[in-house]
Amino acid sequence: MIGKEENKFISFIKKNKFFASRKMGQNFLINENIKKKIVDSLEIKPDDHVLEIGPGFGALTKIVLSQTKNLTVVELDKRLVEFLKQEYKELRIINIDVLKFDFKEFNKDTQYKIISNLPYSISSKIIFKILKYANFSQSVLMVQKEMADRITAKVGTKKYNNFTVLLRITSEIKKLFDVSNNCFFPKPEVDSTVISFERKKDFDFTNFEKLESFLLKCFSQKRKTIFNNLKNYFPKQKIEEVFNKHSIIPTTRPENIKEELYLKMCFDFYDL
Repeated sequence: MIGKEENKFISFIKKNKFFASRKMGQNFLINENIKKKIVDSLEIKPDDHVLEIGPGFGALTKIVLSQTKNLTVVELDKRLVEFLKQEYKELRIINIDVLKFDFKEFNKDTQYKIISNLPYSISSKIIFKILKYANFSQSVLMVQKEMADRITAKVGTKKYNNFTVLLRITSEIKKLFDVSNNCFFPKPEVDSTVISFERKKDFDFTNFEKLESFLLKCFSQKRKTIFNNLKNYFPKQKIEEVFNKHSIIPTTRPENIKEELYLKMCFDFYDL
């Protein structure tokens, strides 16, 4: 049965001959129960400041606004910006590509929460930017299920990579629940997963870029050994010294090394 909000969505589509943009990764959430479940996961209080990335037609926006008036949304599609302006007169809307959005300057003196149904094609880039620059306390994001599986992959598995390690070292991540592709319009080919993450308080984020760069070197070619990947960037003597210190066998492949060892190696290679 189609609800009131779905009817409004379909009417707008027909009236404006709106076509979802594949380039922008537009798949709009239409399931009312899932919308509420996502917002509830963020545990919003009336005085919380919230940033929503890619609100679309306001699937989550309306529910967030019922819990706090301190909401800012970032939306690239001008057609959707006009729709949101008409629906939510007092909503603060920033019309910009989220990859160009200045997370570092936004609410830099006040922590905020982040909520989003992320575009699949750029979700990892957005997560990197959030972790690196945003002054956030908690984030609830919907991502492609395959990405959620990578983020939570166990050491020794094919999906365990530099992205997995970086997020594990720098943040606390929880896989909350899966979302069927039937909950969207247009219907994507894959299912989604909602995740929650926040920064680890014991990680010094001034070292984030060095850690990110180091992990890219370590996983530059997953089929090669960790030694062969690093020998292109560091002197052989330094590699042997660090490996001996942490009892790392040179022929070990990158996906077989635990994240805590990567952090220790990074500190040693860069003398942090």
